[in-house]
Amino acid sequence: MCFEFPLADFCNLFSGLTGRQVECILERMVDDGHIKGIIFKRNALETKVGWDRPRITTAGLEYLLTDPMMKKAREAIAVADYAAGYEAIKSAWRDQK
Repeated sequence: MCFEFPLADFCNLFSGLTGRQVECILERMVDDGHIKGIIFKRNALETKVGWDRPRITTAGLEYLLTDPMMKKAREAIAVADYAAGYEAIKSAWRDQK
């Protein structure tokens, strides 16, 4: 089954990026073999993006694990998770007083 909707709606999932930026990122990921199942349909007025069983490929997984920018992103997420956990513990401790 293929789902399809205007690219503008899809872009709402990507805060801070324009429709053209999302389109370019997704197209590059498909072209580079990192993901499969993303479909673009264009006409004079708009671009629609669709998917049919979207999935990451082995090349995509390898990229996520080895790319230096992805490593920095993973580290930033870990720091944010640690900070959030610390704040939650501190807040719970304060509430018990």
